[in-house]
Amino acid sequence: MAITFVEPCLSVFTVNLTKWNIGSSLSYIINGGYSKVLKSNKNSLKPNTMVQIWLFRVQPNSQLGFALIKLIDEKDGHAID
Repeated sequence: MAITFVEPCLSVFTVNLTKWNIGSSLSYIINGGYSKVLKSNKNSLKPNTMVQIWLFRVQPNSQLGFALIKLIDEKDGHAID
């Protein structure tokens, strides 16, 4: 399923969300288009950078979307205001 993905710099991409059955559990995986997000944020998304992914719905058709929020800067470990 195609979803909207909003980056920390507020650029918007479309990525694919796929449902996977792994053993007895069900997981949703972002598996298509995410490489564009990584390339666009290559200078800010480094190892040890803490992020959150927020889920939202866009009206009127309740389309699913995600927002990537950067919380901790990997360079100095400080929270981002």
